[in-house]
Amino acid sequence: MTRRSLLLSSILVALLLGGAALYLSLRPVPVATGPTPSPKASAKLRVDVDRLQVNGLRVVGLAPGRERDQLRTLSVVNRPSPEWEEGLLSTFRAQGGQAIKQMNLKKVDSFVWIHDGLALFVESVIVSLKGDQNRETTFRVLVDAQNGKILQHWDQPIVESPNPRENFRIKLDPRYHEE
Repeated sequence: MTRRSLLLSSILVALLLGGAALYLSLRPVPVATGPTPSPKASAKLRVDVDRLQVNGLRVVGLAPGRERDQLRTLSVVNRPSPEWEEGLLSTFRAQGGQAIKQMNLKKVDSFVWIHDGLALFVESVIVSLKGDQNRETTFRVLVDAQNGKILQHWDQPIVESPNPRENFRIKLDPRYHEE
């Protein structure tokens, strides 16, 4: 084999591999939809197309102009359950351990959230955690209404000192203040 034919064959192989890689990268990737709801579970959904609600809850994340069409073909992948609170609290217990003294959950809202093509029942919650040094932090989370898993969080946690004034006082040296 001559150098020229060897060079041409290596260029051809590189072009074929590059073309295959480009084809695979441009091909749509199937989205994992999770567990498919059973037909009996889907029958329990009460969809109000005029009010854009499912089971009396508003739907967030619909494509503008196609809301009604999306609602007609909507399939939700989870079901609301009262155990979501315990699931969320157990997550914080597992992460914080003995350092967490007190945990408070304040439910703000319930709605159906369409995200990445999936429809989920979710809860919006304000979480307050108090540590073993009486420092408190508060933040917001979006939680799966079935199992209590955190889907999204925001509001950067701010750790508050139990006695903020202790840091502002000027500590005087007792040598200069004799009584």
